[in-house]
Amino acid sequence: MKREAVNQILNVFWTALASWLLVLYWSRQNSISDLLGISLISIIAGLLPRHFYTATQLSNQKKWYEKAGIKVFRKITQNGEWVYRLSSEKENTKRRVRLKANQQTYLRTIAMYERFHWIFLIFFLVSAGLAIWQRQWQIGLLVFLFNIPYNVYPILLQQYNKLRFKPKA
Repeated sequence: MKREAVNQILNVFWTALASWLLVLYWSRQNSISDLLGISLISIIAGLLPRHFYTATQLSNQKKWYEKAGIKVFRKITQNGEWVYRLSSEKENTKRRVRLKANQQTYLRTIAMYERFHWIFLIFFLVSAGLAIWQRQWQIGLLVFLFNIPYNVYPILLQQYNKLRFKPKA
């Protein structure tokens, strides 16, 4: 199977797993204005300048991210070890990325993934907070917890990848 197909299957799986509670929660709400407002706030998070994302980098040490479990998490992510094993394409992506010509493209891709997950991190957090505010404790807590593997760890993974492929000065 092609790597892109394996990646898309993995993306659909993670998105369905993380989003079903949000769909359930928002389908029961009577306020389209709340949904639109939270969506707008989330999208604004994705439009923040690059400095915001640099400032939110939790560590400048790869070891910190490794202790947080990033090496385990990246096995089950897009272009991760499982995708590599399931794919019929056995190219060495790391070697390809290390080529100087490809580093800037890869770093732009990382930035795009990071912004995507910041948008959804905010959406999940505010939705969870609203659910808890409305005394829907279980769904609020579950949305909050699903936010960790779907958004928090991917943001940490992108921060880790920026350190791994940081251009040499």
